[in-house]
Amino acid sequence: MALDLLEAAGDAAAKETAQALGERLRAVRREAYALVDEVPAGERLADRLTVKTRAYDVLRAATTAAIVAGGGRASGLGSPAQRPAREGLFLVVRGRTADVRSARLRALRG
Repeated sequence: MALDLLEAAGDAAAKETAQALGERLRAVRREAYALVDEVPAGERLADRLTVKTRAYDVLRAATTAAIVAGGGRASGLGSPAQRPAREGLFLVVRGRTADVRSARLRALRG
């Protein structure tokens, strides 16, 4: 939804951002599916955690970009961009294990 909002923003920078983030999303999705389809459960846990963290990074970037593209009005409750931003933040923090939280914090440190 956030990428759709960027595409619909009607501005070249927003569309370019949507395309770049879409490419990142497709790459993460391919890697996640490969781990699920080709690697037995319980193996390569560090790789799975890395992919999960990268997915959260794309989610955060896409929802932030949707807010940025919409300007100040995009953070208002009447804007369609604010909902995926709130949902994305909820998904990042809800019910995560200590390992996932640690990996996210490491990723946020750079």
